[in-house]
Amino acid sequence: MNAQPQINQNYKLFVGADIARTASLVGTAASPSTLASGEIVITDPGNIILDTTSVLTAPAIKIVMGRGATEQLWQSQLFTAADLAAYVGKPYSTKVQQVGYYGYNAVTNAGSFDVINDNYYTVVISFYELLSQEASALMNPIVVDYLSTATATQEAIVSGLYHQLVLQLGYWSKKPILAEVVSAAAGTATTDTVTMTRGSKTVLTATTISAAASVGDWIRIGSQSTDTDEVYKIAAISGTTLTLTEPFQSDTTSVAVYRVTAAAIAAADLGIRITGLNQAFVLDSRPAGLVTFQLGLTNGGSTPIENKAVSPFMGFGTYELVRTDEAASWRDQGMLYTYTEFPPTTLPTNASSTQNYSILNLGIKTPTADSQLGMGKLPANLEIACALDGNVANTFDTNYTGALDGSSCVDVLDAYVSNLTSFTPQEPNL
Repeated sequence: MNAQPQINQNYKLFVGADIARTASLVGTAASPSTLASGEIVITDPGNIILDTTSVLTAPAIKIVMGRGATEQLWQSQLFTAADLAAYVGKPYSTKVQQVGYYGYNAVTNAGSFDVINDNYYTVVISFYELLSQEASALMNPIVVDYLSTATATQEAIVSGLYHQLVLQLGYWSKKPILAEVVSAAAGTATTDTVTMTRGSKTVLTATTISAAASVGDWIRIGSQSTDTDEVYKIAAISGTTLTLTEPFQSDTTSVAVYRVTAAAIAAADLGIRITGLNQAFVLDSRPAGLVTFQLGLTNGGSTPIENKAVSPFMGFGTYELVRTDEAASWRDQGMLYTYTEFPPTTLPTNASSTQNYSILNLGIKTPTADSQLGMGKLPANLEIACALDGNVANTFDTNYTGALDGSSCVDVLDAYVSNLTSFTPQEPNL
């Protein structure tokens, strides 16, 4: 009996798991009990698993994925080489957060805050779009002010603005951005490895630094002289405990810290770095997002602003995007997926929040007539999300490539298209 699922619309996604083939199944029938959850194979119309040789003589083929012994197989429609309209592989690309600078740019090693006496500096950070799935699209900008004195300095201006910015961000339960002070000042050889705790002003066991430093000195997090490492000012020293003027803003970490003298800070340029923060993802009616922002400075004189020292990028093949595409696939296939209620009703998935994916796309001219549109063939897209083995780029378990029995799904499809069509193998592009 032919196992022929009916495609309802035009998109179907197969989210494979990072698993290895443990036994040869070529020539046997794919079934829920024979395929591991997330294992993908290529079969003929009767669900017989094909390899790189037998696929060349099959009358038609389809993609089949296991979803566990108690779940039905996830299958594509049947198609032939003549039905292929596209065959494209694209590798995983990491998500990139936007980074901007006020004043000193720690990447280009240029710029500074314009020092103006008795001046009212106003920093504005506005957001282009939805900050996170929990936030409103109509988000007010962040606005902070600082009035300089008659003897203004870069250190005082940056410290004043940064203090207000940290206070503002402290009201957010889920911060959209990370704000840090950066400086061109080099640290000294005085160093300690300490635990920096997010939200804490206290640095414990700073034995070497606490003995050498003075109140008003700074510490650089991570290295002695790398300009991109953030700096924090010391407000108090008690024994081997340092108290900072501002709480540590990044994630808790054990890291080397270096002393930066007050004189070195006074003689160097300073800046405030703004970095978008990854927001929690929940699969519902709202798409995966990325924090993007616009930096502004009123009465800043000639202080430079670099909005996109690093441009934001959603990435490709991330968990968030794969889950969003998977939900679209469910809906296109007429599967029950209710996202208007909370929590939303979902279907079994192999997608993992710790997994990265490369994507193989097959454009199909579906040989199913559409009575409403009067079209003989409808275009369709089939996609395989190939989980990277250990999240290492271009490395896969034999579920996708390199199986000893020659039945890994990408290998079989590559053999099919390279022998029967003008398309080229895509394994090198994954």
